[in-house]
Amino acid sequence: MCSSDLNGQTVALSRFQDEMDRIREELGDSPVLPKNAFEKLRQRIVQQLIEETLLEQQAVQRNISVSKAEIDAEIALLHGKNKNLHRKILRQHYKTETKWRAAIGRGLLRLKVASHLFPAQLTVSEEDIK
Repeated sequence: MCSSDLNGQTVALSRFQDEMDRIREELGDSPVLPKNAFEKLRQRIVQQLIEETLLEQQAVQRNISVSKAEIDAEIALLHGKNKNLHRKILRQHYKTETKWRAAIGRGLLRLKVASHLFPAQLTVSEEDIK
């Protein structure tokens, strides 16, 4: 399987493989997963890729995007909380800065699409935070 089709959009095997590689690195020298656990993990990754693809389709339909400036602002926010956090996240979860920035962009896109689809449900007041 090199790719899959979802509403006319191709989901590349490379995205699946990147995610599997990232998880394998996180597991490191951990004991080998039982076959059923590995299969559940594979299913979770496939489901995640399907959800991301559907989200991207919704973003295109609604003309929603994430700019480089928004990604930079999110990174700056993380740096403000902890200057070493950037390096730690990059080392632990992503091989390259580009992959990390792409993950941040996907997260921001998810929030923007959700707030567009469900604006009233995502309003958080000061009282909700307390």
